[in-house]
Amino acid sequence: MNKSIIKFLLIIIIVSSISGLTFASESDSINETSNGTSSGKASAKISINFDRSEAKVGDTVIITVAIINDGNIDLTNIMVLVPLPEGLQYLSHATDTSKALYSAAGVWDVGNLRTTSRLGGVKYLYLTAKVLPSAEGKNLIANARYLSIEPESTDTNFQKPGTASSTLRIEIIEESGNGNATGNGTGNMTGGNSSTGNNQAIINELKNTTSKGGLETLKDLSNLQNEGKAYEVTNDTSSTPSNDPGSIYAIITGFIFSLLILVGYFKGVRG
Repeated sequence: MNKSIIKFLLIIIIVSSISGLTFASESDSINETSNGTSSGKASAKISINFDRSEAKVGDTVIITVAIINDGNIDLTNIMVLVPLPEGLQYLSHATDTSKALYSAAGVWDVGNLRTTSRLGGVKYLYLTAKVLPSAEGKNLIANARYLSIEPESTDTNFQKPGTASSTLRIEIIEESGNGNATGNGTGNMTGGNSSTGNNQAIINELKNTTSKGGLETLKDLSNLQNEGKAYEVTNDTSSTPSNDPGSIYAIITGFIFSLLILVGYFKGVRG
């Protein structure tokens, strides 16, 4: 074998070795790129809060729900369940984007949540509601959770967040009694009884004086009691003949004395 053939074979071997090294380097580079994509982090959070901790019946309250993409991979197919607690009446809702919709069933259809979004991977839902009388004295709990959420990269291990909650305490309405009504009722009842007692005393007195020129019949006494009025009673004897037995005895005694004087007078004259 001459030297020219040997040189030619050596050149082929060297060229083949260089080509193999280049292909291996490019393959490793592709694998590194793929591994870099798969090592990205997909993460999401959710929160819900009332605008206050206490409220009264008839108050208007606002519930704020926030979803956050705190990873470096975009999230998609996002739907959030935010039902109103029992005891609240729905008034209105608002979101920070026109693409996000909220239904009467309490489902917030968000869509996508990209890390490069206008608010930096955050979206909000605002629910306005009124406190109903049935909620008086209760603790209302608002919950929010993801119905669905997926990372755009399928190579990432992703765990859906749990449920967020917030509590609102509804105060009890205290009822006050009407003290004046009780006092007035007691006073009127006492006064009525006193008036009845006075009338009865007057009637008893009139009964004792009936035979002396007062009221003449028990019918008048009964009318007086039924009317419940007070009368001033006077015993006027100036025009009524006296039937007092003492007066009759005095008249008879005076007559006898006068008769005895006359008899004595006539006897003296004859003697």
